[in-house]
Amino acid sequence: MFISGPDTSDQKDEEKLRDGEELYRVLFENSNDAVLLTSPDGTIYAANPASCRIFGMTEKEIIWAGRSGIVDTSDSRLRLALEMAGTGKFKGELNFRRKDGTTFLESYQPCFFFDKNDQVKTVMTIRDITERKRTEETMRKSEERYRMLFTNMTDAFFLAEIIYDKGGTPRDYRFLEINPAYERYTGLKKEQLLGKTILEVFPDISPMEMKEYEKVALSGIPTHYEVKSGEINNRYLDVYAFSPENRKLALIFKDITKSRQAREELERRTTI
Repeated sequence: MFISGPDTSDQKDEEKLRDGEELYRVLFENSNDAVLLTSPDGTIYAANPASCRIFGMTEKEIIWAGRSGIVDTSDSRLRLALEMAGTGKFKGELNFRRKDGTTFLESYQPCFFFDKNDQVKTVMTIRDITERKRTEETMRKSEERYRMLFTNMTDAFFLAEIIYDKGGTPRDYRFLEINPAYERYTGLKKEQLLGKTILEVFPDISPMEMKEYEKVALSGIPTHYEVKSGEINNRYLDVYAFSPENRKLALIFKDITKSRQAREELERRTTI
């Protein structure tokens, strides 16, 4: 006669279920993002500690407020968010409202599932991106100011990639960026320069200038000098060369021909 042992499959399933519920609870309680358990009609059933911190409300207050009480209903993106959320494919940004009435921008993503009673529930994950957006805006404005200065400055500027030989010695410099003043000085357009090297564009460049570039490239120490440039109609230039980052060379220069000629004329007269 065969006597089977106790069936442990149900017990194992129960253990897995408990382990899964415990894992969910740990993630729910310790997430840095706001997590809300809701239904599609806007009812909120649970809110994690991060939600309470972000909204400045207790869990009971969040549940009582419901979705309409924590979302900025004047946000024009809300209608589309609700429509797309029904597909389970929405991920976007919405303005939410704290208990004190202040609004803030959040990244919002819903996830649908069926509970044990086959009722549709939603897990809403909400991440505060106010600081990130503020940083992006600051960077955007800084970039705009830089670009305005770069475009309108009267001094010429170029940025180049340093090209080394096998021995690690700088041999050439590839144009990466120039400003409009550089175009005016050289008579060359941006499209003619970017991607090309200095020796390709100016094969007869002064060895003295290349030596100055090399010094900066190897040491990283800025240098300042004056030079009579054959590349720019034999004009006297006041040059500041520096390395803004590794393997990059930048030059800022201006035409000082008139002041240089006036100084030489003054020196000539004082020696007579």
